[in-house]
Amino acid sequence: LKTKALGHLWLWPILVLALFLRLPRINQSLWIDEVYSISMRGSMSFVEIITTTTDPHPPLYYLALHAWMLLFGDSPVAARSLSLLFGMASIVAVYILAHELYGQQTGLITALLISLSVFHIQYSQTARMYSMLFFFGVLSILFYTRCLQDHSFENRLGYAIATMAMLLTHPYGSLVLLG
Repeated sequence: LKTKALGHLWLWPILVLALFLRLPRINQSLWIDEVYSISMRGSMSFVEIITTTTDPHPPLYYLALHAWMLLFGDSPVAARSLSLLFGMASIVAVYILAHELYGQQTGLITALLISLSVFHIQYSQTARMYSMLFFFGVLSILFYTRCLQDHSFENRLGYAIATMAMLLTHPYGSLVLLG
């Protein structure tokens, strides 16, 4: 029990490092896709976001961003902080997945590698749906592997919800499902 708790304690410095690497560029000027996410989708109602078909992306990220911006404002920092939140949560999810599959040490190494990943850092600083897709993709795989060992209702429900959220976040979520 002490070893397991110690492993979870080592996750905290990794998360602090990840946050430290993601915060400096969160207040930079927006690029065109972020402007689209914030201005076009941020000004629409929930119903308009769901019914508008001009965007090839599913609506879950835009719905989440809309709600997030209602709570925290429409500044670049506020809009990007949603991606930062999903990026940080995905590091924890990756740790849990790797820990369950291969052990505590592998979980910590995997969390550290994701924390240092340039792509993951960039997507955690961008007001787009990529960190949300990564988060739900990892959760989908996590619950799928749990279902292989335990067919409980909770695992099946978790898999269904995470997979549906992944598919409603980005079309590439279907590639995780296919895999």
